[in-house]
Amino acid sequence: MFYCKFNDPVYVKLEKVDILIRVADKGNCDKILSELKEYSQDVDMELVGASVKAIGQIVLKIESSVKTAASCIHDIVKNGQPLALQEAVVVAKDILRKFPDKYDALIKDLVKKVDEYCETDAKSAIIWIVGEYAEKINSAVTIIENFKQQFFEDPDAVKLQLVTAAVKLYLKKPEESEALI
Repeated sequence: MFYCKFNDPVYVKLEKVDILIRVADKGNCDKILSELKEYSQDVDMELVGASVKAIGQIVLKIESSVKTAASCIHDIVKNGQPLALQEAVVVAKDILRKFPDKYDALIKDLVKKVDEYCETDAKSAIIWIVGEYAEKINSAVTIIENFKQQFFEDPDAVKLQLVTAAVKLYLKKPEESEALI
C-alpha cells in the first residue's frame, strides 16, 4: 500500500519511503529492502538517495535485516548509478562498523570503485573502510597515497579521515606505509 507508484510526485515518493522505514519490522523488512533497492535505480535522484539511505536506517533499526541489506548494497555498488554508489558506500561503512569481519566481499567491490567516489561523505566512508580493513586490501597504501595527492582541496571531514586512515595503515602495515606518514 505504501509502495511508490510510477506516477506519484516526488514529494509523495519521499514520504512513502519515510513511512516504509517506520513500518519496517522483522516480518516485512526483506520485502521493504527489496523495494528500496528497486527505487535506487529510479530516474529521480532524490528518490535514489533517499532509498539507499533508508536501507541504512533499516539495518540500524532491525539487526536481523543485515544480510539482506548487505546484499542490496552489494548489488547497488556493483550495478548502481553514480548517486546510488555515493550513498551505498556510506551505508556499507555503517554495516561494516556495526558488523565487522562479516562482509569482506563488499569491501573488495567498494575498493574497485574507489575512483568514482566524489561526495564528501562517500570519500570519508571509503577512506575509513580502507584504513579499518587495510590488512585485507592489497592496494590500501596506493589508495591512501592517491587521496593524499588532493589533500589540500578536500573538505576537512575527508582530511581528518585521511590522517586517521594513514595512522591505521601505518599500524597495520608499517614497512609499506612509513613514507606515507
